[in-house]
Amino acid sequence: MEITQLTYFKTVAKYESFTKAAMELHITQSALSRSIAQLESEIGVLLFERKKGGKITLNNDGRFFLQHVIQMLNGLDNTVAAVKERAGLERGVIQLALNEGIYIRHILRRFLLDHSNVQVNCTFLSDEQIKVGLDDCTLNFAICDHQIYGQELEWTPLCRDSLAVMLPPGHPLITRQSIAAKELREEKFIIRYLGTERESPVIRLCQKAGFTPRIVYKGTEDDLCTDLVADGVGVMIVPRSLYLGRSDAKGHTCTAAVPLSDDFAFHEIGIMRKPGQFQSAAAQELLARISSYFAALGSQKEAH
Repeated sequence: MEITQLTYFKTVAKYESFTKAAMELHITQSALSRSIAQLESEIGVLLFERKKGGKITLNNDGRFFLQHVIQMLNGLDNTVAAVKERAGLERGVIQLALNEGIYIRHILRRFLLDHSNVQVNCTFLSDEQIKVGLDDCTLNFAICDHQIYGQELEWTPLCRDSLAVMLPPGHPLITRQSIAAKELREEKFIIRYLGTERESPVIRLCQKAGFTPRIVYKGTEDDLCTDLVADGVGVMIVPRSLYLGRSDAKGHTCTAAVPLSDDFAFHEIGIMRKPGQFQSAAAQELLARISSYFAALGSQKEAH
């Protein structure tokens, strides 16, 4: 029995399809089928039920075997990563995922200035992509604005992040200490596009306040969104952490953000990860910096 066979088995089990698994593994379907058949012969147990039309499904033995294969392969990956770091063969690569609306650009900038040999790959991903990445250990961790449920995934809340509305200079509400969401009923809205899998939380918030927002721009370009607010095209509801992070990164801001007073105007920021996964020293330090930042942000909010 070889590691390659177990990797093939895991991939076939993932798709329950020789065709799809062969495409991902870049081998022929016949070679993959022979490898699985040889594996079943070696352990003396059938792992899949073969059905008409070439369809396959994991049987009970296959599901049991898969759990242990995943644990073994993850353990092997963690061991190799730990040995590489100990031997100085790896300068440090961190795979990080974010939900749209999480702002840590200023944290990443300072971290990379302090650790120029570390490579950080930071990507906005959907819930399902984060779940898959954590499950197969291609992600170190993810910073999310809600818990993502999955087997063997761990959620650690960091802070309750309040929402604020960014207003252009001279807006009638700009001098207010706080604003109720319903007072924005007649405003034009600029919102960030979250992809087809997630509805904007701004839409849900406005609906809770009793109205449907009039959206004049929906896009992914943060700087353009901010510029449109500054130009008076519309208003934008953002997490307090995002607004403060941008201000901190730039040293100034061209718009004002007034807190929303509604008790539902918040989201909870936390860490999603897979317990037991190896984390390099670089990944641990970045995670500690992010955790400290959001924990401090939450403490500031409570103090007020």
